[in-house]
Amino acid sequence: MTASRTGNTAASATSASTGAVAKGSAPKATKKPKITGTAKVGRTVKLSVGTWSPSATSYKYEWRLNGKIIKGATGKSLKLKSSMRNKRITVTVIAKRTGHLDGRATSASVLVRR
Repeated sequence: MTASRTGNTAASATSASTGAVAKGSAPKATKKPKITGTAKVGRTVKLSVGTWSPSATSYKYEWRLNGKIIKGATGKSLKLKSSMRNKRITVTVIAKRTGHLDGRATSASVLVRR
């Protein structure tokens, strides 16, 4: 900042950096994500993202088969393949909000039937 007054010498001052601003708290699922539809081979199940507070501005999805991430499965639905038979699927929703940490919540597991 620079200050001046007629008849006086101009003066400048710089304040110390305050550092990084801390991010806000992560959105929290007040209603957990849920897998909907018939969990049978050949069918497609969908995801209900649940309810978040504060509300998220965007979401990412991680589908898992018996606890292991399914490569390429990042959408709101999942086509069930024969290799998934008799295994359990879950989906983790990552809730994003600008200026906040990411929130995470995982659905209950669902058994894939034939």
